[in-house]
Amino acid sequence: MKKKLDIVGENYVSPNDITEQCLFTDIKRLVIDPTDTWLVTFEERSSNSNSNSNTDDHQNERKLRFWMFNQITNEFELNTTILYPHGQETLNQMLFHPNKLELATTGNDGFLKIWNFIQQNLITKRVSHWRCLSGHTHRSYSSSALSYYKLSTSNEMNLCCSFEHLVTVWIDKINDLNEESRYEYSSCFAHFDRKNPVQFIIFNNDQILVCHKTLVNLWNCLNGQFIKSFSWHVHTYAKDPRSPFVALFDKSFLHFYSFSDGKCHSRKSSLFRRVTSASYIPNKRSSSFIPFQHSRLIFYIH
Repeated sequence: MKKKLDIVGENYVSPNDITEQCLFTDIKRLVIDPTDTWLVTFEERSSNSNSNSNTDDHQNERKLRFWMFNQITNEFELNTTILYPHGQETLNQMLFHPNKLELATTGNDGFLKIWNFIQQNLITKRVSHWRCLSGHTHRSYSSSALSYYKLSTSNEMNLCCSFEHLVTVWIDKINDLNEESRYEYSSCFAHFDRKNPVQFIIFNNDQILVCHKTLVNLWNCLNGQFIKSFSWHVHTYAKDPRSPFVALFDKSFLHFYSFSDGKCHSRKSSLFRRVTSASYIPNKRSSSFIPFQHSRLIFYIH
């Protein structure tokens, strides 16, 4: 059964002058937690007109909303609204912790922010809500790509965050699923070209693929050493949760890279340039093509 969720609660805001464009609200980011209980949306409302943005209160309005699924009504219900979660700057990425109620967000304000769910307290009459409990910066660079990962030699869950061309590693010193995380800066995977920002961070088998705008670097997370580089311009990707393969769309190419042996299977088609998002789904029947033995790849073409 399909359900329609009214996320923004409004279609548009009418301008003062009827000759001007309406200010539409766009959903820029959307993420669901691993338990399918929480939905988080980031919405933005701004005008494409040439008018001065400082003269209109509705210009660049940004909201981060947390929605909780109600199993009785079978709908998501609004729990928390955060106005300007990254100040006047836009939010770039958001990612749920794989094992507990924690959301990491990045933005052009240069902050990596950690949001936690605060339980209801009947004594103080505090209602359940989400709030930001910590924020981290690095060299005053804007923050973007995110990835949680755990090394084979440790039980600690680390958090990777890119700051322009750099990838920083943050270690949770608490390391308790029942407690709020306390992240501390640990190390950095550095690329020499500041004009080549990081787009995506992909982790598997103690290795990390850092997709910059015009190349991809492979690093060893155990010792921090650089392994190799690929001349790929990755515009979207999909990681298979059932195998060591990751599918990377590079212009007219689709690369199936294996973290286990470093081998790569590539396909070429002009159609791949138009792919905007992709995902793996379980494969009911085994395929002779190695990257599709456990899963099938689906993608959206614009």
